[in-house]
This record gives sequence, structure tokens and C-alpha cells, in this order.
Amino acid sequence: MGTLLASRGVGVVFGGASVGLMGAVADAALEAGGEVIGVIPDALDRREVSHRGVTELHVVTTMHERKAMMAELSDAFIALPGGLGTFEEVLEVTTWTQLDFHKKPAGLLSAASLYDDLNRLADHATRERFIRPEHRGLMLHETSATVLLERLAAWEPLAMDKWIDRDGPEAASRELDLPPRGPLVGVSAIVVRDGKVLLGRRRGAHGDGEWSFPGGKVDARARRRPMRRRASSRRRPGWWPPPSSRPPGRTTSSPTRVCTS
Repeated sequence: MGTLLASRGVGVVFGGASVGLMGAVADAALEAGGEVIGVIPDALDRREVSHRGVTELHVVTTMHERKAMMAELSDAFIALPGGLGTFEEVLEVTTWTQLDFHKKPAGLLSAASLYDDLNRLADHATRERFIRPEHRGLMLHETSATVLLERLAAWEPLAMDKWIDRDGPEAASRELDLPPRGPLVGVSAIVVRDGKVLLGRRRGAHGDGEWSFPGGKVDARARRRPMRRRASSRRRPGWWPPPSSRPPGRTTSSPTRVCTS
């Protein structure tokens, strides 16, 4: 990654350490003749993990100062494979873009599909209307470093508010171009007789709090009855329809400096 950035004349802003993936990226960029700027907290500098061969090294007091300086020095952000710190940093800078604190793109370099689950989480949050569909695209996602750099260079900031309801009710019904969600089922009550599950009250594709048969068929009459606190073990006539009358169930079916984390 460091070699690719240097070959394109893109400087590297990183966490300032000589160890781990950030140190490897810095070394590669330096060997290719690139500009490398490190920002590290004093506590880590005292542990002698600072990279002393970089173009510039800034030693700051706190992690908050470190992240603020890295964001100020950078024109775009790339999250390389990493752990909790990397997750926190890329989500934070993407949130700053959403809030218009800065106009800088962020991208995930998903080597070995590392960030696939994070993308699915963002898709789910968008379906549930915690993220606007337009803001979902603020965090780019690619498996190729070359393609990701091209998308970062072509990125244009949005001109809109963060607040999801500002556009009125029509915004809620906007079509989302997202992968389909699988069934979301959680049984909250079941009726068992002779060791067999007869009915279950669940949240899922049929909605909240509906009685359904194993396999997903819903008891239409049970929809209109409140759930009893205790289910009788004796079968009552008309408690559920015979198989022939059961309703069919539904199936659910170009920057000049890039910050690397």
C-alpha cells in the first residue's frame, strides 16, 4: 500500500509507530521516495515505538489530539485491516463527513473480506432508517487498493443534512439499493404438546406477536386474540384451523495525502 501511494505522489499520514501494519506501510512508502507524516501520543513515544525515519513526526499529548491532527493533515482516509482502534477511527472520520465537519472521503480496504460484516451491519442500519441511503455511500468499500484510490479521487461531497426526517415522510419510503435481508425470527412463546411444538408466537417476517405453525404458517384467527399467560395442554375446538384451512405462509426470503489506519 505504501509503495502504491508513493508511486502516485500521495503522501501518507499514519499513527507514527514503527511496529505493526502501520510501520510496514510507512517503510514501504519511504523506500519508494514518498512523504510520510507520523502522529503519535507521548505515552507511546516514551515506549520507543515511534518511527524515527519518517518525513515528519508529531508527538502529541492525547489520543484525541492524535486523531484530530491526523484528520487535519489528511485529504482522505483508508482503513487497512485492523482491530478495534481501526474500526473506531474509520467510523469517526466517516461520521465527521456526514456531519459536514469536513469534506473528506473514507474507504475500507477489505483484504480477505475483513470488512464484509461491517458493510452488512451498515446495510442493516440503513434498512432500519438509522442511516440515510445517501449517507450509506460515505464509507467506500473495495478489495483492490488501486480501485479504492480511484474512487476516493472521484468522490464528491453530499449537500444535505444528516437528519433522516428532514425531507418529510417521502424520504422514509425511498427505495434502497441494498442486498436482501435474511429472516429475522425470535421465538418469545411456544405451545408444546407431547414433546412437539404446536404453535409459536414470534417476531419475524409475519410481523410482531403473531401465532404461527412450525414452518411459518400463521393462524389468522389467533392474530385477533391476545396471547394468554398460560397455554392449556388440552386442545380446544377451533383453537387453530385444520391443515386444509390454514392460510398459506409467506416466504422471506484525488487526494494528496491519505491517512491509513
